[in-house]
Amino acid sequence: MSQEKTIGLVYLITEQSPQSQLFADYLLDHTHCSIRIYSPDSTIPSSPVEQLLILIDSDHISVEALPDWQEKLPETLAKTPLAAFNIRDMDHALEALACTQLKGIFYRNESLEVFCKGIHALLNDELWMSRDLMAKLVLFYRKYQSNAFRPTCGLTSREMEIISLLSIGSSNHQIADKLCPESVRPAPGSTSNPLTCMAI
Repeated sequence: MSQEKTIGLVYLITEQSPQSQLFADYLLDHTHCSIRIYSPDSTIPSSPVEQLLILIDSDHISVEALPDWQEKLPETLAKTPLAAFNIRDMDHALEALACTQLKGIFYRNESLEVFCKGIHALLNDELWMSRDLMAKLVLFYRKYQSNAFRPTCGLTSREMEIISLLSIGSSNHQIADKLCPESVRPAPGSTSNPLTCMAI
């Protein structure tokens, strides 16, 4: 075991077993973080430690059970970063991210070296996800954002702009000045209504 000072605390949420204890010992030796194992059914204690990470074993807490499990956390741990490990593939990762606010995803086939690197990143308040997963999330949020500004009543953005100008009390002339560039307006002295030109 290393003689270096520990630099954070990691709560490992998994079933207690010789394999999970070996994993915890490896993480302790290579991250220099204190590691505590808690079963998914146990009460997770609050911690005064500033750098705390909760690692959830997706083999022992299903994606469907994650929101309920997270709600049972003490109030003092509500903003503690969560990460899931033993994630099977990208679809499984997206399911997990859809139901809880995870800051990190570790796939089942991830090397232990990468795992340790990710722990340090998460303890430093960074995200830890694969490039492919981040790219999918960026595309999803871009689509979401473009849809968020599309009104549900079927109005175009131009119509919404006019409504917003009306709502602040703009007159027709003020709206025209705001919306129409000079090059689109009729030349001074010309008549825009053809019937007026014909004196009808």
